[in-house]
Amino acid sequence: MDNDIKKIEDIINTSPDEIKDRLIKLRELVRKEAPDVTEKLGYGVPAFYLNGPLIYYSPFKNHIGFYPANGDVFKEFDNELKDFETSKGTIKFPHNKEISWDLINTIIKFRVKQQREKL
Repeated sequence: MDNDIKKIEDIINTSPDEIKDRLIKLRELVRKEAPDVTEKLGYGVPAFYLNGPLIYYSPFKNHIGFYPANGDVFKEFDNELKDFETSKGTIKFPHNKEISWDLINTIIKFRVKQQREKL
């Protein structure tokens, strides 16, 4: 097994169950939209690459950090993101709230389309 994949698996598998389930679902959503995606560590966190960086993600004590690797996401989804804490390049999905899987999936599709258009 690739060393990066092993480290990603370790990050996911050592997370508390509820967080682990969210990380697995996030991973499945990306793989569904981009079956040819490459997984590796980027900046020390799990990442997906498709013709360059697609999405990074990482579990934290109080949230999952979701990094769409493109500032256009924040302009495109400004209204949808208003209820979430964001900072430059980051969307925080708190553990104490239901995750908006529809929003995440929409962002994933947007990013996949952007990256495929680069080909």
